[in-house]
Amino acid sequence: MNIKLAVFDFDGTVGDTFTPHPTAPGIDQACRQAFTAMFGVAGGSFYDGVGGLKNRSPAEITETVIKYGGATQLLQELRERIDTFRAKLDTCVPAGKGVPLIWNEEDPYRVATEIFVRFKLSMFRIGRNTDGSIWPRPCGGILTFIDRLRQQDIEVGILSSGHEWFIKECFALWEHECPVVMFTDDDIRGSSIPLSERSKPSPRLFDLFLERFGQEISRQNIVYYGDDIIKDGQLAYNSGVRFGWYNPTRIVISPRVQTPYVTFNNWRELICE
Repeated sequence: MNIKLAVFDFDGTVGDTFTPHPTAPGIDQACRQAFTAMFGVAGGSFYDGVGGLKNRSPAEITETVIKYGGATQLLQELRERIDTFRAKLDTCVPAGKGVPLIWNEEDPYRVATEIFVRFKLSMFRIGRNTDGSIWPRPCGGILTFIDRLRQQDIEVGILSSGHEWFIKECFALWEHECPVVMFTDDDIRGSSIPLSERSKPSPRLFDLFLERFGQEISRQNIVYYGDDIIKDGQLAYNSGVRFGWYNPTRIVISPRVQTPYVTFNNWRELICE
């Protein structure tokens, strides 16, 4: 393949964030604890009631949980407690990113999503553990694969429903250069993008990533790598780019995406090609 730009999802694709931290929450646990912080013990039950994260974007999972638990009451609780939350959460996202923690009666779900995201980020414990291990670990062979791409002068970027601070901290932990061009949920939450276009597999996300990338590259020369054959694969198809399915658990699924794609279980398989 004549690839000039490789774009990566992050969670479960670059960072093995779905493997639980030995003493602190992983992604799924952090989401559950965030809703518990927002709504008490019932918040965790609401999260379980909707089946957990299921690779939904922050906006999707927040709205789903709140509607499941009773939107009128839960939104009122957030409105009454937002001053308390602000004191705890002001430093959880980069300056200028996300949504101000000021209640907005016309768009309460956007503020609720911001509260959820900041609580979730506050739960993570990135770094070295007492046994010498690190969390999160990079997915098998990914750093060598990214190095190989750079050696071949292939540009590298991140398009993820994750968060800029977290991704940068992970690359720092791994002692590797973080891709410069990223488009994450932090960029989406504070924007005027319609809700229907804020989540995968909306091609608007790829359009916005390429605007930020700022170079003219034919979409035939772009590949998007992700671990979700449905959302990531369909995003690639909708955006007119190739797809690489990182499938470490060897999931068998049908139907397959229509865009040209390759499937693999470890990034080393691509290095050896």
